[in-house]
Amino acid sequence: YSPLNPEKSEIRILALQPSSSPTDPIICRLITTSLEHAAGGGRYTPLSYCWGTTFMTEKIVVDGHSFLVTPSLYNALLHFRSLKLNPSPYPGRRQTTDDSGLWWIDAICINQNDLDERKSQVSLMTRLYKQAQIVRVWLGEESNDSARAMQIIREVAYSPSSRADIVNYSAVINLYQRPWFSRVWVRQEIAL
Repeated sequence: YSPLNPEKSEIRILALQPSSSPTDPIICRLITTSLEHAAGGGRYTPLSYCWGTTFMTEKIVVDGHSFLVTPSLYNALLHFRSLKLNPSPYPGRRQTTDDSGLWWIDAICINQNDLDERKSQVSLMTRLYKQAQIVRVWLGEESNDSARAMQIIREVAYSPSSRADIVNYSAVINLYQRPWFSRVWVRQEIAL
């Protein structure tokens, strides 16, 4: 990591390189910029996710060097990179403006081995999330009933008076029991 200048509110943005195959290695590069400049173009997407295990077991490439991340983050990167290859299977999915492939992901964009940098970057997080045009959430990999849960949530959101079959609500309950919903930072990351 090259040092960040806290007086300029510098952050690192992760550029996720596109791929033509889901089996290609994940290749990224870090771009240092001021938060004001990054937010001015609305060109970065913060990722809200649960680290899961703290064991860094999955390898990606950042600026030409091997970089270990958690399985949860690795799967999120695979998923979001694949969205460029495969359009959404959900009809009516709202298109967003985050096609730049530029992300802010705490585990990679902050030097986790530098306590001073971590403190400085945490102090910027409110602005970082608030100034983003969109925040992506990674709840984890799809399970047997998560597609059904998302369908029920969409039905209720688009037509609050509709009532999905009560049997299917167990899928929604299972979705809300995922670790992301119990994280302390969730309210700050999403409410902003």
